Amino acid sequence: MKRGEGKKFVVVIILLCCVTFACSSYKAEKHYKKGVEYQKSGECNKALEEYSCSLQCDPQRIDARLGKAKVYETQALWNEAVSEYEEVLSADPAMVEAEYSLAALYSNLHKWDEAVKCYKNVVAKDPTNAEAYYCLGSLYKKQEKYDMAMAAFTSAVQVDKAFSQAHYHLSLLYFIDGEFEAARMHAESAQKDYPQAGKLLSLIDEETAGTKG
Repeated sequence: MKRGEGKKFVVVIILLCCVTFACSSYKAEKHYKKGVEYQKSGECNKALEEYSCSLQCDPQRIDARLGKAKVYETQALWNEAVSEYEEVLSADPAMVEAEYSLAALYSNLHKWDEAVKCYKNVVAKDPTNAEAYYCLGSLYKKQEKYDMAMAAFTSAVQVDKAFSQAHYHLSLLYFIDGEFEAARMHAESAQKDYPQAGKLLSLIDEETAGTKG
């Protein structure tokens, strides 16, 4: 083969590779979109098939793998869902959505330690995620780690001052500790959107009635 012909051959091979990649990417996107449509309509098996085809065309389609995880979760196939979420995070450790979803799944499965680890990862990646702080506080509360729960709920209301549920749980913890003024402050912050706070305020009033005047 002559020198000039060799160069032409290499160029042709490169162009063919580019075309093949473009076709694969197009097919991967097409299958992914179909998967989303099937998932929205509740056709889980068809959605899984399309997401799998998308990944066959382009193994780097993290969104297709995330879609599979969510479908598996819908089908109560917990181990498969966990495996897919972990694959997503292995490919993209910074993906907060996958970390949060995995944390919620572990929490629903009563795997508290695994859930705590994931929620801590979420807030490390996204310190403005008030919901993750709240979930973390709720888990610490279930584990009777009340100081850590209080710290997590406090972070939640620092990020979102109108987070009524976090204010309510802070109020409860302060009430248990006998810190009634702090309990009152958080109960009042929660009262507008969280009716249970009204009952808590009444209890605080009863506890503090003898100290007034």
